[in-house]
Amino acid sequence: MVVHILKAIMEAEVCSEMSSETVQDPPADPSVDKALWVLTAFPQIVKNVLQYLPAKALIQSGRVCKLWYQEACRILQTRQDMTWTMTEDDMPVKDELTECFEDYSSIPRLAILFCESSLYEKMWDSEDKPSSTRNKRKRKKESNMIQKVQEALPVGCSVVGVTVPGVICCSTDLSVITEVEDNPAMSALFLPHMDDVKVQPFYVSNEECIHGQFNEDGEKVLGGKGLLPDPHLKAVLLLSCGLGSPALHVVCMELLNEYKGNIIIAGAYPEEVIAPPELSLAQRRDGLVGIAISGEHVQAASILLDHSVRTPADVQGAMKRLKAANISEENSVCFMFACVGRGYYHYGKGNVETEAFHKEFPNTPIVGFFGNGEVGCDRNVPKKMATPEKKWNFHGGKEGDDEKYPDLFHGYTTVLCLVSFGRRK
Repeated sequence: MVVHILKAIMEAEVCSEMSSETVQDPPADPSVDKALWVLTAFPQIVKNVLQYLPAKALIQSGRVCKLWYQEACRILQTRQDMTWTMTEDDMPVKDELTECFEDYSSIPRLAILFCESSLYEKMWDSEDKPSSTRNKRKRKKESNMIQKVQEALPVGCSVVGVTVPGVICCSTDLSVITEVEDNPAMSALFLPHMDDVKVQPFYVSNEECIHGQFNEDGEKVLGGKGLLPDPHLKAVLLLSCGLGSPALHVVCMELLNEYKGNIIIAGAYPEEVIAPPELSLAQRRDGLVGIAISGEHVQAASILLDHSVRTPADVQGAMKRLKAANISEENSVCFMFACVGRGYYHYGKGNVETEAFHKEFPNTPIVGFFGNGEVGCDRNVPKKMATPEKKWNFHGGKEGDDEKYPDLFHGYTTVLCLVSFGRRK
């Protein structure tokens, strides 16, 4: 991917006649500055200079000559670090993303955006509104939002984005980790190409499920989404476009049928899906957007904080259970999906769950949102002590009625999905 991006940028600019393997003679004229000759003739010197540049500057440097292009490609292919950012109040999203990418060491391949609904609405207060129907104004607003996000990101970067009642976000240096409830904010995670790791967005419509294709040939349909067959599929994040979505229930069932207990399923119901941009407005309101994470060395675990987790001490105990899963913290990220009824309204103060997580995982970023229903269960973590009380699941049945399929659908809970992409190359 890196090579293709650089080639596209340099197509009309690269100086193909300059060789990186042959040292050019220095200029004969003693009055001519030899710095340019040194920086275009000696690969090791060029490498030592370019290795300190962020990704965007490296791409621009690749336009200088063939040697710089080749060195920029080599450097970028070794950089596989994810990054993340956050914005609060009314800072323009495009400005925040652009600023983040200025210092980003890798080229993002996938951007995951969680945007608080009031921030999403405020972005367009100054936009010219056409004197047309409400739906046309809505389409214009969404088009502008996606366009601005894409303008801030490099060519070829996919986007998955939702609007939500509140976000879980952290600053790039992890000095700020917070749960923003009912205030304008955005949380963003950028994933680069990583060797031996596949992070694949996908979409499943309700129509595919209503008409029975999944029930009749679920393996074929999921295979078309890149989910089957994949012996190294470790986690699937699911963002349902609406409550009671048939796609969400059917996809969960098919994944459980295929992978049993060897896969992490986690997600939530956002208010609205705004990306991938290739989806039409009708598609974003119907069906399911997901992200599949696979790789031989990928590790994942999830934990459910239910109604019995009521105090900070309870939360810390749950995080210790997640810690006991022994998921490598190197190159890791945690996705948190919480009910709008939790957070401050549940504990009487804010940031209880994120602070507890950060105490156990000080070097792992956490991103996510408050939603209208959660998807997930305890997976790959030590079992908690049994309680005599049997809680009711999101659909009115008693949890544990079917031991083969865990209850995945909840309300008034928090689901955390911890993913490690393996050791950096």
